[in-house]
Amino acid sequence: DLNRNFDFNWAHGGSSDPKSERYRGEYPFSENESRAVRDLALDQKFVLSMTYHSQGEVVYYPWLWRGRKAPDDALLTKIAHGLALKIKTMSGDSTYAPFYGAGTVGQTYPWLYGVTGDFDFIVETGKNRHIFPADELQIIIQDNLPGAFFMLDQLDGPGLKIHVLDA
Repeated sequence: DLNRNFDFNWAHGGSSDPKSERYRGEYPFSENESRAVRDLALDQKFVLSMTYHSQGEVVYYPWLWRGRKAPDDALLTKIAHGLALKIKTMSGDSTYAPFYGAGTVGQTYPWLYGVTGDFDFIVETGKNRHIFPADELQIIIQDNLPGAFFMLDQLDGPGLKIHVLDA
């Protein structure tokens, strides 16, 4: 599981069993993909990011760790709740739910926040599956666009402006 291959509290998350779907790897950053994300994040020094996963219709954010919230909890919580409210569930009758994630599982969002200071949010798309038919993928993408635009709006603040040049 590439999402458990990051070195921030790596030993506390995932599984050491290579047959497990939550196998964290032989050692932190043992996989090319996780090293690529690490290197990109260290090079670019992101402020805000989203990581898409495929199960749950929730938004995870840093963190609730041994009863303690992240130092930037007020802002993280505000963004997570705003993001979750912008994304409709597949049933269309509600929106995604925001949840604190753990800081101890070797995942991307605690690593990005704890090591680089990047406010990363995991968006778990879809409901209780990892693979979706093409027609459902289009719905998931359309339903997630308002969340992506919400996140871009968060960057429009003091000292930071963006301009999208391509649709």
